Amino acid sequence: RPGGGMMQGDLILPRGYDRKRCVRCTPMGLGLGLGMSLVHRASGPGLKPPISANLLQDMNASIFASIALNAGNVAAWADQSPSPNNWSQAIGGSQPAYNAVDANMNGRPSVAVAHTKSITGALNILQPNTVYVVGWGALNAGADIFDGALVRQAIGVNTPGFYYFAGSSVQFGPARDAAMHAFAVVFNNTSSVGYVDSSGTAYPGTAGTNSCQNPSVAGVFPNTSGGVGRVLMYNATHNSTQVGQTLAYLGAVYGKAWS
Repeated sequence: RPGGGMMQGDLILPRGYDRKRCVRCTPMGLGLGLGMSLVHRASGPGLKPPISANLLQDMNASIFASIALNAGNVAAWADQSPSPNNWSQAIGGSQPAYNAVDANMNGRPSVAVAHTKSITGALNILQPNTVYVVGWGALNAGADIFDGALVRQAIGVNTPGFYYFAGSSVQFGPARDAAMHAFAVVFNNTSSVGYVDSSGTAYPGTAGTNSCQNPSVAGVFPNTSGGVGRVLMYNATHNSTQVGQTLAYLGAVYGKAWS
């Protein structure tokens, strides 16, 4: 960086990493067998979200030590919440790709979203709950970027725009695009509300009563593509002030003016 110094969200890479390409250029010396390896890099400041109470999942693709790779695909993803509930995918052909530098994520890492690929947790998170997802989805008729693998509670892109779903679909946000966004949804049946990039505009609706059973980054529909860099899940409702605090934090991490 010209003039030196660090900014919030900068990566702090240990010796042996190529900062420009965000890849390791010396052997790791650590393996998990069967061709698997840990992507072992440290991340910069600002990793912890501003609200820790009731945090059940904190999946962060920029904490490189939390990702276990199998031939470049994600076999396991370690939860960073106070009581970790890790995600995994044992089937090699169903493991999503890991993007160390995702151009659609402002150069930050992501776990790829693709049809028939998924990485999944084991929790069953009942309503009310609040979900934050930083990611992008291609302009397809139905492209989930976050979902529940067994009982659906989803955030994604569809024909009109963005939607959230827990048994019923609610449209929210501006016109759809394939750019990175910070999505926040308070799932609370008839009192559900969604936000895209800003807590200043709320999109209320009746999302349904589904829990989120086995939360996942998964390509449920054909032709799905996208990427997810961060998932935060709370077993509590967040008001607009708390949503704004969390979106501002995510904006600082990803270099966006979210609030």
